[in-house]
Amino acid sequence: FSTILSLPHRRGSAVKRTLILIVDLCLRPYLSAEEYRGVTTVELMKREGSSLGLTISGGSDKDGKPRVSNLRPGGLAARSDQLNMGDYIKSVNGINLSKLRHDEIISLLKNIGERVVLEVEHAVGHSSQTQALLASSHVDSFCASYL
Repeated sequence: FSTILSLPHRRGSAVKRTLILIVDLCLRPYLSAEEYRGVTTVELMKREGSSLGLTISGGSDKDGKPRVSNLRPGGLAARSDQLNMGDYIKSVNGINLSKLRHDEIISLLKNIGERVVLEVEHAVGHSSQTQALLASSHVDSFCASYL
């Protein structure tokens, strides 16, 4: 599933939406929780003095896990096509963020070197299309047509 989530995030990609729908409906019972959540590694190379072009909310002193709350259009993170708003940032260059305060996370990201490796948990939930299929009696035939 993480392979599907790491496909380029072309807005409105019908192929990606179909693959996520197939996994969500047909394969979820066979995936571990981590596989289903879509934990992937994102590597960004930034120039000295430049920013990642993302805004992070959350931290141990805030409500919730650190997550991408904004991507600056044209910024490095947005151009990478590997991050979405709502994605959780689990670690930066191997440093676990779960116990860090918001200001510590921001400081870490601002002072990180050129190579930035993010462990990202993609925000995954049932899409409206998935919910509609779950409510219908066609799930088995839908899955059988793809598997």
